[in-house]
Amino acid sequence: GDVRGGGSGGGGGGDGGGGGGGGGNDVGGPVVKEGALGLEGLERLTGLPVTKSPPAPAPKAVRNQAPPVLTGASDSTQKAVAAALAKRGAVMYGTYWCPFCDLQRQEFGKDAWATVPSLECDPRGIKPQPATCAEAGVSGYPTWVIPGVDGSASVTQSGLLTLDQLAKLVGVDAGAGVGVGAGAGDDAAARRPGAGAPSKAGKKAFGGSGGAAGLAAGEECEDCKLSDSPGK
Repeated sequence: GDVRGGGSGGGGGGDGGGGGGGGGNDVGGPVVKEGALGLEGLERLTGLPVTKSPPAPAPKAVRNQAPPVLTGASDSTQKAVAAALAKRGAVMYGTYWCPFCDLQRQEFGKDAWATVPSLECDPRGIKPQPATCAEAGVSGYPTWVIPGVDGSASVTQSGLLTLDQLAKLVGVDAGAGVGVGAGAGDDAAARRPGAGAPSKAGKKAFGGSGGAAGLAAGEECEDCKLSDSPGK
């Protein structure tokens, strides 16, 4: 009797199992989606009208970036070289962020540099003229273009130049001990605070202690390249 009862009970269990199998075919079960869904995805999942998200705002353009402020005074020699460059029609092509350009400006001091023709080549700078720089074939900063005399060919010099070197290019006697080049004396250094090293702002723009930060008096240096630009 016990055996038969057990068999009957087992059969009932099988029917129950069959019933459970039928529940698995129910199409009204939950929908499972892995991963995070945005608002649009949730609306699609629930059958609601899809609300289009507004486009992301465009990044704000950086403009009118100024070079480091010049505070050093200018002596008569620096003013004479600056005046000669302006009279010849020389132009220095540079950027606000290049520490070599900062050093070049320091060679003249505040008053003299204000008379030197120069162009800003980075579109993010003040009054930029990148098209003019491109037409001039400028690929590094600073770059000097100095017209020749009496129709002679222009001279193009890329990289930081001492005041003595610039004076020779325009036929001015810069005198002894002027500039950061070889032979620069203590008196010249005292007249031009900060000569031989870029300003803190210039070093920061170039990325810390790299670039021209370690320049010593008389040390030859390279120019800044387009790839050095912040954000490149």
